Amino acid sequence: MLLNNVDAIPHAKVINSKQDRGIAIVGVAVEGVWNYPRFSLSLDEYSLEKQAITGNCWRFNRMTTSVPKETKSLQYFVFDLAPGYYTYSPFNLPNPHSEQVQGFHVPAGQITYIGDFIYTEDKSIELRRNYPGIEAELKQAYPNIKSTVKLAETVLVKRPHLFLCAP
Repeated sequence: MLLNNVDAIPHAKVINSKQDRGIAIVGVAVEGVWNYPRFSLSLDEYSLEKQAITGNCWRFNRMTTSVPKETKSLQYFVFDLAPGYYTYSPFNLPNPHSEQVQGFHVPAGQITYIGDFIYTEDKSIELRRNYPGIEAELKQAYPNIKSTVKLAETVLVKRPHLFLCAP
């Protein structure tokens, strides 16, 4: 059993973050031709000190999204999570040959917009961060929000590697 301390939040329940937790908002859409039934994206918790994703074979924190391949308009996903840094899962790095990728900081007690991850016509994942333009759209999508949605701070991090789990 794999343990994950990240919980998806239904739209109506997005109100405010707890003091010791963060809330992250992620948008996902498919503009290009995706040859599988669903397009998935995961963002894993990342340790700046260890320069690696946190956890092990039995426990690691990650945000996971999945949309039908026909999803042209943005679908938003909201997660209650441990505060810290999150980055692309090694399974869906936008450029698998890059030595560094973007990490996103989600602080405690705050609602944080990470960005919109779009699978494009050129068969890559593009990150779009239209902030503050997106703020009104997010407030419309989540009318119960009681605090300001802030843009996630970014930092370049060492490209995460897969960890192998074997008996």
